[in-house]
Amino acid sequence: MTTVESSSGTVKSVERALQLMNIIASMDLPPQAKDLADTLGLPLPTTFHLLKTLVKAGYLVKESRTYRLGPEIPKLNAALERAYALPGWMRESLARLAYESGETANICRWLNNDVEIAATAEGRNAVRVAGHAVGLRGNAHARAAGKVILAFGPAFRREQYFGRPLASLTPNTICSVPELEKELVGVTQQGYALDYEEFITGVCCVAAPFRDAGTVSTAIAVTVPADRFRETKDELIKQVVAAASVPPGG
Repeated sequence: MTTVESSSGTVKSVERALQLMNIIASMDLPPQAKDLADTLGLPLPTTFHLLKTLVKAGYLVKESRTYRLGPEIPKLNAALERAYALPGWMRESLARLAYESGETANICRWLNNDVEIAATAEGRNAVRVAGHAVGLRGNAHARAAGKVILAFGPAFRREQYFGRPLASLTPNTICSVPELEKELVGVTQQGYALDYEEFITGVCCVAAPFRDAGTVSTAIAVTVPADRFRETKDELIKQVVAAASVPPGG
């Protein structure tokens, strides 16, 4: 019989299976079943049962005594990217920005009152920012792309977003609405937004709006390790602004 949590109505086994995949995805080296059982606080037989199910479904691969993500994961990611259906000229601009800057670049869209990554392209630099994948969502006030879309979007968008608590993610996160509103005015004046380790400690970002039609709901950005950002900020700003200014088909 399926086990359902009484408090939230969720299926425990599914929750645990997803937790296992997230843990494996976050680890530098493939873990063993005991490592995963200890991390989740699960009995080892339960962990083995979940892992066997995920391996059979293709979401994990077992190699000797360790586990890594399986061949079904890229299929899910490809389907997610197709769902965003970005215009070809935006994807071309994204690829060009990643190549020219050497940094991880992404395109973000506004969806359901928050910012979400719709496409990514890795740069050629050896040290890159990890974790900025398609589907990463939330905390627009702490992200350069979120600030851009809030600044250049309609007033009701800001009113809706600022009407809820703003999470403090790092010591640099701005959670004061008056301070954020002041910063957004500056963003509209200069044409781009910055994130100085406000979303993730050790990571900075530059973003600029795509103004292809009507209300701005899409932005292009680069995410950069903070140490390198301090040396390349001015050039990155120029590159991001230029990438956002490419006309459709240009």
